[in-house]
Order: sequence, then structure tokens, then C-alpha cells
Amino acid sequence: AALVEISPSGVVSFRHELIAEYFVAEYFFAVNKKRASVQVIREELLENVGRWSEPVAIWAGLLDNPLLLAERFGTLGSNNPAYVLQALALALVCVGVLWTPPQAEVQRTVLLPSSVEEALSIAVRNRAAREELARIFTRCAEEGGQEVYRSLLPLIMVDGVDELLTLLDQNIVPDLLFTQLQDAVDNVAYEAQVKRLVRVLARFGGTVVDRAVRLSQPAPERSVRLRAAAINILGGTSDARAVEPLVARLSDTEPFIVERATNALIRLGPELTLITVLREVENRSATPFRMRIHRAALTILGRFLDEQALLRKVTPMQYQRILDTLVPVLTSNYQSEPEVQQQAMQILIRQCRASGTNGAQNTRSEKVIEALLRYLPSQNEVAARNVIRTLQEIGSPATPFLLGLLDQQSELLRTRVVEVFKTIHDDRALPRLLHLVHD
Repeated sequence: AALVEISPSGVVSFRHELIAEYFVAEYFFAVNKKRASVQVIREELLENVGRWSEPVAIWAGLLDNPLLLAERFGTLGSNNPAYVLQALALALVCVGVLWTPPQAEVQRTVLLPSSVEEALSIAVRNRAAREELARIFTRCAEEGGQEVYRSLLPLIMVDGVDELLTLLDQNIVPDLLFTQLQDAVDNVAYEAQVKRLVRVLARFGGTVVDRAVRLSQPAPERSVRLRAAAINILGGTSDARAVEPLVARLSDTEPFIVERATNALIRLGPELTLITVLREVENRSATPFRMRIHRAALTILGRFLDEQALLRKVTPMQYQRILDTLVPVLTSNYQSEPEVQQQAMQILIRQCRASGTNGAQNTRSEKVIEALLRYLPSQNEVAARNVIRTLQEIGSPATPFLLGLLDQQSELLRTRVVEVFKTIHDDRALPRLLHLVHD
């Protein structure tokens, strides 16, 4: 059979749909060379965008400047409010023709025509319009081919487009974005786009976790930048399945990867990560990276304790659970990790120094001091020494609690309380200390 056939009645038929689409595109191109006016674009194209998206894409590809055709569709949409989203979709298809992969020698600058930019800006800010535009793109993909989604890549830097992208196919679009990320991540010129790609991919949540986990792991073909980007994606997914892979990266040989994994776990928040992070602090099994893991875990706990945003703040129960894990770090069980012990002390001190007029913060300070005082009479000399140092750094907020301990019968305990007061210099303690001297 011939590629193109004309029946006796004059009906033209094509052996393949793509040939028909190319034929239509060539017709549009030829006609519009003669009449380059908006009126030449018939409204029929807007009534069934899915059917016409591929011929329009080919037509735009035949032009020296596809943005001129995009502008015409934008203007057509402005003049036909009922079809403004359909016109916008075809305009974006034209824009997509300009997309070039990061490794291409010649890169084209995409500057949206004002009519298209305005329509897109309105559409992505309006939920109903955004959802309808997503439905139009889905129809275009179903009827014209999945390549239509590629037309959105040049728009990745447009504010609000991420809201649109997350409404599209949950398999095809993330795959497209991951491919773009892998192509662009090691090109410094694409740094801003890489950050946006990471942000958009993270918004797909659980859909992207498995692939991001694979890309976060060390492999000869993966750069540190790609692995770090994948870790950043995991940190934005709000998915519990991201926690264990991120904890595994705390043992990575690359310090930058450890730093990114630490930040990602912080971003996931205490609801998803706290139990796992506490478990890592309590794990004292001898491994080459144990101290590094402990330091990262304490960094995470410190950030959780310092968080002031209401929605991300730890609950009182979580706060107490963190203290119950932090204070034992001051014991001899961790004496081979002096830097970790110092880090734990600084976190506890910071909690007390942040107290002031804020009643809730004062309550937290009291909890820290009470947790420390439970270890003050300890037979563990390392724990006692570190607790004394920590209380001395906390200073006067600890005074009322320490004074109460001077009534205890334990001479060891009273001696350690006096040791704390040696550097606090709080006048409120003076009468009781003088009484002890008199005794």
C-alpha cells in the first residue's frame, strides 16, 4: 500500500497517523506563509486540542521562530475567553519545540510571549483553571502522544508551574523530570533549574521515592551532585519510606552527602524521623562511621528542639523523649566520642539559654535541668563531671533546683551541687552556702 492514497471520491488517506499529522502541519505552514494573521488559525483547533496538538507541534517546528506561533495562539485565547486554556495548551506546545537537552551545543533562550505568560500565570494560580489545563494536557498526551509533556520542560522556571506538573501523569512526568535532572545536574549553568527540578520532583511524594533512593546511592556513573540532588528530593517528599535510605546515607564516605542527608531528615520532620534518629543515637555498635552518625543525629535532634514554627515544633512528649536520649550521651558509654558529648552539652545549654518571658520555653528549660539533675548523684564519674559542666554553663536558671538538693542527706550530691555553684555566682545561693560553711 502507498503511504498516501486518494480514493475515487477524492478522500485522502494515510498509511500512518504521523504522516497525516505532518501533511496537516505542512498545509498550515504553506497557508500561513501567505496569510500570517491570527484569523487564519481556526477555532476548530481549540475545540479538540488533543487531536491537533501533534500537527501544531510539527507546524511550530517548521518555523524559524516557534514563539511567533505561540504568541498567535496566546492572542487567539485572549480573544476567545471560552477557549483560553485550550489556546494556552497549544501555545505551550509551540514553546516546547524550543526545548533542547542540556548537552546540546546550541541552547535556545525561551522568553514567553506576553499573552502566553499572562494566561499561564493566571491559570497556575487558579485551582480550577490549573486542573482543567492539566486535563487538556492529559488529553493531548492520550491522543497525540506523550511527547506533549516535554513541552513543559522550558517552563520549569515559571513560578507556579510545579502546581500544574504535579497534576499530570504520575509516572511519565516524574520520569521526564528525572531525565532532565540527570542531564543538567553537573552543568553549572543549569544550577537554578536543577534546584527547581528537585523542588518539583519532591512534590510528587511517594511516587518518586524509589528512583530518588537509587540515584542517592554511590555508583561510578553518578556524580556527588546528582546523589545530593536525589537526597534533597527525598527530604521534600514527606514520605516515611524516605527515612531509612536517608539514615543509611549518614554512613556515606562523602561528607557532603552526609550533610545533605542530615538536612533531608530535618526537613522530613520529627513525626516521620524522630524514632529512627533516636535509635541511631542509642546504637553504640562499633562501626567506622559511628561517631559521624551520632554527630549527624544530634544535629537533627538539636534542630528539632530549636524549631519555633508551630506546625513543626516537637510535642511535649517528643521533647521529653529527646532529653531522655540526649542526657545519657554524657555518660561513660560515650566517652570515646568527646566531640559528640560536647555537642550534646551544647544542645542542652542552648535550650536553657533560650528561656525568658516565654512560659513554654521556661517549662522546657525546667525539663532540661530536671533531666540533668537525675544524673548528678550518679556513680558514673564521667556522667557526673559532664552534668556539672553543663549545669555551670546553664547558670542561674538552675539555681532554684540546685538549692533544693542541698537538703539531701547524700554528701556526694551536696558536694557536687557546691561544685556547680563555684562558677554560677548567683547571690540567691549565698545564704545556703554560708549555712553549709557554718555547719
